[in-house]
Order: sequence, then structure tokens, then C-alpha cells
Amino acid sequence: MIKNTKKDGMKLFGYCDESGNSGLNLFDKNQPFFWVGVLLSEADLNETATLKVNTLSNNIGKNELHGNEMGISLINEVSLGIKEILIENKCHVIFVKIEKIFLAKLKMFDYLFDNTNNKAVSSISYGIRILRLMLANSFCSCVSDEDAEYFWNIYKNPRVDDISKLLENIKKSINNKVTDKRMKELILDAIQWAKKNPLEVFNYKLGKIDSPNVVAFSQILLSINNLYGDNNFKIEKIFHDSQNQFGRSLLDIFEHYKHVQSDFSALTILHQINLIDIYKKDLQIVSSDNECGIQIIDVLLYMVKKNVQQKIMFEGDCKKLYDYLTYHSSVIEISQASYENEVLRLKSEIMSRPFTQEDASKGMKLLNEFEMKRKERMNN
Repeated sequence: MIKNTKKDGMKLFGYCDESGNSGLNLFDKNQPFFWVGVLLSEADLNETATLKVNTLSNNIGKNELHGNEMGISLINEVSLGIKEILIENKCHVIFVKIEKIFLAKLKMFDYLFDNTNNKAVSSISYGIRILRLMLANSFCSCVSDEDAEYFWNIYKNPRVDDISKLLENIKKSINNKVTDKRMKELILDAIQWAKKNPLEVFNYKLGKIDSPNVVAFSQILLSINNLYGDNNFKIEKIFHDSQNQFGRSLLDIFEHYKHVQSDFSALTILHQINLIDIYKKDLQIVSSDNECGIQIIDVLLYMVKKNVQQKIMFEGDCKKLYDYLTYHSSVIEISQASYENEVLRLKSEIMSRPFTQEDASKGMKLLNEFEMKRKERMNN
């Protein structure tokens, strides 16, 4: 059953755009990151801001507001107008930043450690969030960029010899780099079982759902759902800028995630979710010339990329807009660094919980039982 006990309350309108050529090419050294942003407004910007946006674009001799075409100098001329729109419509922005090479490593981790396919992995190690992230962080940090690219290429058509070669390379790296004995044992057991059963573990082929475009949009949806799923909000409309290659996949992922609200605490089990109902209409793929909200998020994406990736500091009206944006936005990052930080946060969360010697004894007993079952499953 989907939770739907609240009366209609506050309305939100979402405008989503992406930045950075990607698709399934994760190894362009000139574009190591992929960005997606969503502008959330308490009013329909198509009704409240279209005239203002058209005026701003006309004033700088453009048909539309596009950050990359405008550059910092022209953005400076429209910054106060955009800031005014954000304030008037009570807007909030969510950005997702993906380190593309890390995404390839993470995809490999998910194939290798999915306990439904790899019998050397227990449902505890992969299913409990803190344990899964600890494994992922250790594993991905040992995978070279070259091995990640090799995986991405063979993922298009997995073959036994290619998988065996890849796993042997990673095994050497794990032996050299991982110092935690327990962590090393779990990773090497998973690798060994996968070498014996390669096509059971790597049993899918590369598809559009693996692209940063689709992964980033799924994170946007989860973030919206977690921010607003427990409040009296309804997403009246949500738009995504038109895009030929992944439009169908974005619609599919919207259907998959629109009712999902996840818990990101340390001991959350992988499939432990709440079901919500906050979207009144399905995702709409639209052209930016028809939605001024898409134009605004395009400009904001351009600015945040310039600041975060190129360390450009804004001046004048640009600075006023960016300062406002800083206090009315959040950034979700998928990268090696973000995983390391999240593991530290989750460990701190666990250590802050009170527990007794009796709790510790029970925990060790359960751990031993699960480990015995894992070994039996792995060897059968």
C-alpha cells in the first residue's frame, strides 16, 4: 500500500537539466564529472516567470538563457533578475555530481558483490548499508582507472576469459592495498567465487540504465522523495529537458523511483523503503524554449560547475546570485571521496549509539552464525 493519508497541501514544480556530455562514455578525461540539477519551485514558473525570463534573454540579445552560450559576462547581466525569480517563487535547487570513472568502478562492485548472484557474499555484507559502503569504498579504491575502463568495455558483451583477466588484476591490487584482514577476506572470497562462476555473477550487459544520465536522475528523485515525502507536499509537475538518447530511460526510471523513499542511516537494509505518493503527473520531457524553469536551472548548473570544478570566484551581480544559491541548494556527490566521507559518517553514527557487553556478545554470536552460513553457501 502507498501512503496517502495527508490532504493536499503545498505544491511544487520541478525543472531538471543535465550538463556534461556523457552517455555511456565515462572515460573522457576532459569531462570527468557529470552534473544534473533540479529547480524546485512553489509556483508554476511557466505562469509566473516566462515573461521575466523572455525579457532577460531579449535584453542580452538571446532567444533563451543558456549558461554555456552566455558565459559569465552575460550571466552577470541577468543575475539579479534570476535571483528575483528564485526569491519570489520560493525555489530550492538540488544538484547531483557524478565522478564518471568512479561510477564504472561502482557498477563493477555491484555486479561482483550482489549476494543474489555471488554465493561468497552474505546478505548482511551487501544488504546493510554501512557494511555495503565499507566494502564498496575498499574495493573501488583498489580498482585502477585502466581496469575500470577494461570492465566497462567487456561489460558490453561479458566473456569468461575477459572477466577472468579483470578479476586477476583486481585480486593483485587487493592483496597489495587492503590491510584490514576481514575486509580482504570478504573481497577475495567474492573474487574467487566469481572467477569460478563468471557468467553467473556478470550476467547482464551494458545498457542505457547504467549511464550517468540515468543514475544522476535517480538520485534527484530519491532526494526529492526524502525531502518532501513526509511533508504535506505534492509535485504538481516535473519536467526534464529534452534529450534524444536517454529520454525513454528517464521515463522508465521515473516510474521505478517515484514511489520510493529510502532511509540512509547506517543499519538500513538494502530493500527497506517507504512507499509514498507525491507526484500528481508523470515526468514530462520538454524543450527548454517551452519551459523557462529549464532555462534557469541550465544557468545555475553552469555557474555551480564553474565554481566547483574550475574554482572560479564570481563578482558583481553574479556573486549576489551565487551567494543566494549557496544557501538555497544542496549537492549530492557520487565519487570516491564522497564514499570515504560517508563511511566515516556512518561509523561515527554507529559508535555514538549506546551498547552493553551483552549487546556485543549477541552481535558476535550472530556474526559467527552468518559467517558459517556464508562459508557453507560459498562452498556448496
